[in-house]
Amino acid sequence: DLLAQYSKGIIGLSACLQGDINETLLADQYAEARRMAHSYEDLLGKGNFFLEVQDHGMAEQHALTRKLLKLGPEVGLPFVATNDLHYTKAEDAQAHAVLLCVQSGSNLADPKRFKFDADDFYLKSPEEMRHLWRELPQACDATLEIAERCNVTFTEGANLMPRFPVPE
Repeated sequence: DLLAQYSKGIIGLSACLQGDINETLLADQYAEARRMAHSYEDLLGKGNFFLEVQDHGMAEQHALTRKLLKLGPEVGLPFVATNDLHYTKAEDAQAHAVLLCVQSGSNLADPKRFKFDADDFYLKSPEEMRHLWRELPQACDATLEIAERCNVTFTEGANLMPRFPVPE
């Protein structure tokens, strides 16, 4: 209901593995995933909802991508290539692993610690993304098209943190 109320002008993506369409596909509920995809497109408007594809080398993502590649043409939705981003540079993967240990109260030697299944959750270059999605170039093109449709302005260097009044 909230999304319907504020959907005007919003561009939506189907999200990562935990997105509702993606979880539904991975649970082999294809008809329900189709219904959901149509629902999001109806809600956001034609051309405003994209099926998001990611590849961090994870088997689960590869399985999902195969299902998305079937779903997309059937429901008439375009693909957009994205990359889950948790740190800026590839060499920051180890520091990120340490940070996750600090946050979860564990250590790197703990095999049951919370960790990511891959080490490439960094800001990939356009060339890396184009190579990764070389067999689906329109997904990279869509990333640029979405960026061009967005109208965001801000002053560089300005303090953009929100102000919350707090008691003395």
